Amino acid sequence: MKFFSLLIVLAALQVISAGFSDLVKLGFQHTLKQTKKALDSYTTKKSIDEHGIGLLKMAISIRGEDAFADDLMQSEFAALAPDLTFDADAGHISSRQGEILPLVFLHGMGDSCYNRGMKNIASESGKYMGVYSVCVPTGEGRVKDTLNGFLMNMDDNVDALAAAVLADPEISTGFNCVGLSQGNNLCRGYIQKYNGAAGYPLASTHISVHGPVVGVASLPSCEIDGSHGPLCQTVSQLLGKVAYRPGIQSHLFQADYFRQVKDVASSDYKANSQMARWNNEGDDVDSSINDRFAMTKRFAMIKANADTVIVPRESEWFGAYDEHYRLLSMNETEWYKNDLFGLKTADLAGKILFNSTDGNHLEFSSEQLFGWLDLYAL
Repeated sequence: MKFFSLLIVLAALQVISAGFSDLVKLGFQHTLKQTKKALDSYTTKKSIDEHGIGLLKMAISIRGEDAFADDLMQSEFAALAPDLTFDADAGHISSRQGEILPLVFLHGMGDSCYNRGMKNIASESGKYMGVYSVCVPTGEGRVKDTLNGFLMNMDDNVDALAAAVLADPEISTGFNCVGLSQGNNLCRGYIQKYNGAAGYPLASTHISVHGPVVGVASLPSCEIDGSHGPLCQTVSQLLGKVAYRPGIQSHLFQADYFRQVKDVASSDYKANSQMARWNNEGDDVDSSINDRFAMTKRFAMIKANADTVIVPRESEWFGAYDEHYRLLSMNETEWYKNDLFGLKTADLAGKILFNSTDGNHLEFSSEQLFGWLDLYAL
């Protein structure tokens, strides 16, 4: 199990190589100088993306898709919906019953709409608000839905969501998009690509629960400004050397929103990164992103104050590290100051709202969930 858990982590973080675990151990057991030397040696290997994807496919073939999906779900980096306890009293309903648009829920990595946690959240939220409510998978069945959260790229996942939304007559007049963890990248992607497009319903509200909406800069539990900061910076820079290869960007969801701050000005990031395109900080600027972002009426951004999965956790509030690993709040970032994808315009219009939870990633209660729906859903 540990082997497959390790392989999952490497797949999710774009460094799929049998030697990587030794490098990480080296980082904790020896000096940073030795670690850097080992990492530099590692990056000289040819065709990291080809060998990595090949190794991953081989592992899935040997393990089997069902078992591999189980490994993903059980890994320490899975972002599973909490198994919430809901009030069984039928009288526990919102004062806004039937007043809002339908609810569309999107799950985190390693999770699936077919799992108990997401099923209950979607079902009970619909009962509470008195509206149609659904968790939309991007793959048919639990296994495909789970695997697609890792092994299908971010843009393709957004396209799968859009196709499902378009085919559902219950949400043809618009919906509230509620994302958990990585699912918020699908909410954001739909808004920026499909809002206002012919036939596609409008995402009226985006309620983001602990979402890495502008990318992550490091491994989970490896805070660049934390106790292992120098090592985490080194590993993050290694990841940046491989994450923006076309072969990696086209296969791995987590690579698509990995944003190494030292690489933001690099040609590989600007040319190949899906997150660079979404943030309008790549080679090509797409003004339609700003136009469609403006169509959403409300963005409710909920941050986990003790989050160790999303690095930096300020990403959940549109923040980021700068090139010196100094934390920037939303209005200090370049995408805000230069309104690269419409964030500043939305904020000045009063559309950006902030909330937080005290625990770690996806630690929240049914009362908090219902409170967010009461406050923010339209």
